Amino acid sequence: AQRSTPNAQVPSAFSVERSAFNVLPPDPAAGQPAATPPDPAPVSTTLAEKPAAILQEPQLAGLSAFRAEYEALKASGKGIAPGFIQRFACYLEGPNRTLDERLQGWELLCEACEEAGEKKRAVAAFGCHLDAYEEKRAARIEARKYPVLIEASAYAITKVTRVFYGDKDKFGALAYGDLILSRYPDSPEVDRVQMLVGEYYESTRNYDAGIRQMQAIMELRPDSPLARQAKENLARMLYNAQRKDEALAAWQELAETGPADTQALSYYQLGISAHACGPRYYTHAMKYLQLAIRHDNQQGWGDEARKLLARINAQMMGDPTRI
Repeated sequence: AQRSTPNAQVPSAFSVERSAFNVLPPDPAAGQPAATPPDPAPVSTTLAEKPAAILQEPQLAGLSAFRAEYEALKASGKGIAPGFIQRFACYLEGPNRTLDERLQGWELLCEACEEAGEKKRAVAAFGCHLDAYEEKRAARIEARKYPVLIEASAYAITKVTRVFYGDKDKFGALAYGDLILSRYPDSPEVDRVQMLVGEYYESTRNYDAGIRQMQAIMELRPDSPLARQAKENLARMLYNAQRKDEALAAWQELAETGPADTQALSYYQLGISAHACGPRYYTHAMKYLQLAIRHDNQQGWGDEARKLLARINAQMMGDPTRI
């Protein structure tokens, strides 16, 4: 798989925007005095003769010092200062950094950016961390038994799911998901990212957008291991979007194509869903419950289906003593 974004562009999120570049020149017509020209630079100085690389890279301590400073900033309760993030990034981008130092450093900087609420910089730092991860895995995998990019994408998705479910930052997780989509477009993890995107839309009650995500997985990659899960999510979103006929049809297809030992449960759950749709769907519910009884394999779902079937019959007959 080819990445769409060159690695060299990733650290650009750490560049400093200098407001001096936005200052307008004085306007003599408006009575503003003309700017005094700066003194000419000396022709030769001791600093000017030094290599540019020495001037551009500050003399910083090692990774352990940055880690200690980061922990101290967190403990102080004052937050992570932008200056710390900028200095840390400058250090990691400097020459002669070991692979392990870059691997650990960019991961730590990503965490610091998250702590500071700098989502864009956090994603950029994680991209640099993935660069180092891929480099290290390529050196370790003998005879390239597993494609490095596939393994790296599987590693990256753990970050996305942790932020999505663990930190409960769904929007932030999607920013990391975009990184996976751009770096590993042919990876199986693309489907997992799309699943999370659909769940995000569902959590905001934008069911139509979530439905489109699930349909995309099913139509574009029907053989994906997540295709069936996408179908289940689709049915749930259709139901919540009040598209009940479509939801029941999707659930019925899942029940019909599922493993034999789960069909009784699937039809029983389908009967419950149809019953919850209201009296207009009682006949559908009765049909599904009868199928649950027929496919019962002594797991007890047939008995549960009989109880609900009796309750629906009572409701249809208007017998409140049996409801």
